[in-house]
Amino acid sequence: MIRCDTYWARIYLGVKDFLNVEKEVDQVVKDLGVMVNLSPVSYAGPRGREYGGVLELINLPYSPKDPSEMQNLAIRLAKKLLPLVRQKRASVVFPDQTVLVETEE
Repeated sequence: MIRCDTYWARIYLGVKDFLNVEKEVDQVVKDLGVMVNLSPVSYAGPRGREYGGVLELINLPYSPKDPSEMQNLAIRLAKKLLPLVRQKRASVVFPDQTVLVETEE
């Protein structure tokens, strides 16, 4: 049995048709050497209903990373995805903080 410390990162994207960005996600995670869980979501807020998705990275026992490595990978993943899915920002949520990642113009 292999164990590692629990740590995760979630990237929240607002994308109307989240399942159609899987191809872009596949290429970016392959380039970074990470595995993610993809889930479509709907957000209810003051501006009404919005749609998007969540990409979740988890610390895998067969390839463990420390929290700072996980944070760096999640932020890099978000930065690489934003232009591919034509979005300007994404929220990257960790157990201890949230980071707003924006495209560099």
